[in-house]
Amino acid sequence: METITKEVVIQKMIHGIAEDNKKYMTEDKLDSFRTILPALVKKGIDNLNLSMFDDSIRSRIITTLGDEYCRKGSFSDAIKCYILVGDRTKLSSIAAEFEKVGNRKEAINTYRLANNTEMLLELGKRSLAEGHLFEAILAFKAIEFREGLLQVGQDCLSKGRWEYAFEVFSTINEPAKLNDLGEKSLADKQFGIALKSFQKSESKEGMDKVGDTCLREGLVPLSIEAYNASGNQMMVQFIKENFN
Repeated sequence: METITKEVVIQKMIHGIAEDNKKYMTEDKLDSFRTILPALVKKGIDNLNLSMFDDSIRSRIITTLGDEYCRKGSFSDAIKCYILVGDRTKLSSIAAEFEKVGNRKEAINTYRLANNTEMLLELGKRSLAEGHLFEAILAFKAIEFREGLLQVGQDCLSKGRWEYAFEVFSTINEPAKLNDLGEKSLADKQFGIALKSFQKSESKEGMDKVGDTCLREGLVPLSIEAYNASGNQMMVQFIKENFN
């Protein structure tokens, strides 16, 4: 009951502020909103009804809420606020804070929300140079930077990071690189990644090669999967007849 009463009071105060500011909201008027700011922050941006305000006032209120969430370190709620008002500058500021504490993944995600292609490119290049391949892929994918993705993919190939290489080359649709990945991962006996690489590049020869290798290694189910993928029903039938 106490919670319900508090919410009713808060909503009445919001309506009162809205009525007082139908035409304008000066800094003095905004102060009347700030008096209930802690209660609104606690209630949460997802649970607030600000429909009684016009767009300009609503944006200022949401921005103020976002600033307060930032001050408290509640970046996820602050991000919601800044997205609602389209404040790319403040979104980029949060992304920079994530960078400072080494959280590149969230920094990249937030720069993406801010549509900050310049910082995404910079962070992607820096991540690649420092060996943070996952983050480099994430940043370059966000801005569809093909050249950067090719570079990351090649680096992944040379370092044996097969899954990352597959993600890159399948994203940018590079059949030749996928075949190269298939050959290298097959030689490394990473049959699953080899098969899906050849499947993505639509190389029946490569899929059959995986099937042949798996059969020699005694991996009958995987060899059947590979031959089925290539459409080699003759080998599928041969295995079923002779390897039960």
